[in-house]
Amino acid sequence: MNSDVLPVPLAPITARRSPGLIVRDACSSNGFPPSCREIFESFIMGQEFTNALQQTPLWRFANRVYLPNKIALLAWQDDYAAQVNDIIAIAFALQQGLSLPACWWQDDSVTHLRPLIGRVRHYRTGLDGALKRNALTFELMLEGLDIQLLQALFVDAELGSGDLVEHYALSLGVKKGALAPLIQTLLRVTDST
Repeated sequence: MNSDVLPVPLAPITARRSPGLIVRDACSSNGFPPSCREIFESFIMGQEFTNALQQTPLWRFANRVYLPNKIALLAWQDDYAAQVNDIIAIAFALQQGLSLPACWWQDDSVTHLRPLIGRVRHYRTGLDGALKRNALTFELMLEGLDIQLLQALFVDAELGSGDLVEHYALSLGVKKGALAPLIQTLLRVTDST
């Protein structure tokens, strides 16, 4: 069988030596071991995922509001264990006249992915250089998947769970009205773009 036509996982394995260590990698077409990013993009991410993500309205909204509000969003994440994507989804729903089902933050579609995002985020903090950049890229890809899962949960406002801001704030154990100013700030960013 001609090994040149086999996909990377089935391609011949070559050994790479390091003092006291043997690592086996499937070589990519250029003869070098594929990076984590190359593997992820070719098998999971793919062009279809990238295109779908760019077409997701919530992703585009998140890209507009995240950077100008990064410090405040991450403070809510650190101080109250809030999910940044949930806060952004609330602002998006209010802007678009949409809602989310009751307790969407407990929906199986998002609860299974979020611990993995957290582990990658935690792992990334101890890395340097290219490994850190690759871990960040992987984390952002997982965040993109989380955004797509949230996008699929949106319903018409009449079918939703009422006051999204207060329901979510209550789930975080914060006082009534505490989250509203951040949501209003996110909505102002989108009004000015």
